[in-house]
Amino acid sequence: MMMGNKGTFSAGSMAQGPRGPRRPMARQTSSSTSLGYPTIEGLLETEDFSKLEEGFEDIQSQVAGIISEKTASARTKRRAKLALGAFETALDLIKELLEIKEQIRRG
Repeated sequence: MMMGNKGTFSAGSMAQGPRGPRRPMARQTSSSTSLGYPTIEGLLETEDFSKLEEGFEDIQSQVAGIISEKTASARTKRRAKLALGAFETALDLIKELLEIKEQIRRG
């Protein structure tokens, strides 16, 4: 918050915000029915997970390297394990969405 000369808050001081002038949020201009997750939506539509699997394998090997590094701090290792868990959770959620999609398809 910005303070006036006397150390008091003025209502106009927040017009710029703490990081400069405020900008309006971007609006979706297309008439698509996207929920804002185009990558996930594309994966679910095409059901082509080859790029995702390749990326996950790369990340998994990098994280495994971090976890097994003797010079990595305990904090770094803990964060790496959390990141790996987050990726696994994301993949589980995508699989669940595919199952729901299949259930809807079947009626």
